[in-house]
Amino acid sequence: MEIVVIPLILKSWWGLENWNLKIVACVWSTLEILYWYWFAGWLKKELKIRKAKTIKVAVGEAQSIGQDAIEELKEAGILSRCEDWIKQYVIEPFNQENYSNKKLFVFLVGSGYVVGLPLLVFLGALPILWIVGFVFCRFLNWKTGFAAIVVGNLIKNLLFVEGWDFMWRLF
Repeated sequence: MEIVVIPLILKSWWGLENWNLKIVACVWSTLEILYWYWFAGWLKKELKIRKAKTIKVAVGEAQSIGQDAIEELKEAGILSRCEDWIKQYVIEPFNQENYSNKKLFVFLVGSGYVVGLPLLVFLGALPILWIVGFVFCRFLNWKTGFAAIVVGNLIKNLLFVEGWDFMWRLF
């Protein structure tokens, strides 16, 4: 969008300038990102990889091998030690019930939007890194985060329009 569409199509072929160029570039980029949002959802539904016959066979074999290994670990007592370690060092320190009455915990949970949304706007404003935020939001189906990426994408395209306008005025 920023390197091909704005300078070649919108500026050179269509001859758009100033606010017309900004509006068309923002609409075009928003439609593009909405298309990718729809396409990612469609692709996820269409490519039902786990239903493929070869994948089912491979998963079945892995599960049978894994069951044998788990039985051996249980007999040796290694599995129970691993469970205790995970419970003590991974689950309990992050258990919400331990921290729900503390004000710091409530503040950190509430500040997730305060920190997360500006970060997504920032990622949306970067030419390639918007894809990282997009994948994150699409994976979690987080529509508010996706809106933040769209806002960042609009800011990015407005800046690129200004930059290309400046470049075209120089030559």
